[in-house]
Amino acid sequence: MFNWITFLIFCVTTTYTPGPNTVLSMNYGRLVGFKRSLSFIFGIFTGFTLLMILISFFMKTLEAWIPALTTVLRFLGALYILYLAWKTIVSRADFEKQSTAESLFPKGFLIQFINPKVYFYGITAISGFILPYFSTAGELLAFSVILAAIALVGNILWSLFGVLFQKLFSRHEKPLRIIMGLLLVYCAYMIFTT
Repeated sequence: MFNWITFLIFCVTTTYTPGPNTVLSMNYGRLVGFKRSLSFIFGIFTGFTLLMILISFFMKTLEAWIPALTTVLRFLGALYILYLAWKTIVSRADFEKQSTAESLFPKGFLIQFINPKVYFYGITAISGFILPYFSTAGELLAFSVILAAIALVGNILWSLFGVLFQKLFSRHEKPLRIIMGLLLVYCAYMIFTT
């Protein structure tokens, strides 16, 4: 049976922790204001959604051709989640300023295709959580949009609370990193035991 709670914990902890999308959303929110940063965020959402759709159908095709590959990818996905847990617990967020630009939508869209975190997130979520239970084109499209929508909310929050999040992480950084890391360990455990 599909475990929504574990799936959502994985999605939230993976997409809401610092990465290129969240840090850039935060910095654009700080540098150009929330309204102007929405162009960048919707660029992220568009590129992210397209990439999740492509990954979903690619993974489904691989599963049909090489069924044993799904087990290997689930194992690698769980290992990747453990790596993310470790990096979350021991790393500090980097809040360097990014330069502003005229049109932020293309930047948000294009960065998705060179952002390894997005690929690993998609492959892990789809092979570890979705494909064992869902396989129709409609289901894969729906989950692609769900994955992108979860990330969209996170990017909006990072933009809206850019300065506030920076202060929050600097004040309570260690406990927040430990909690996020342990949640990711739980997600890896659920992939191993499913």
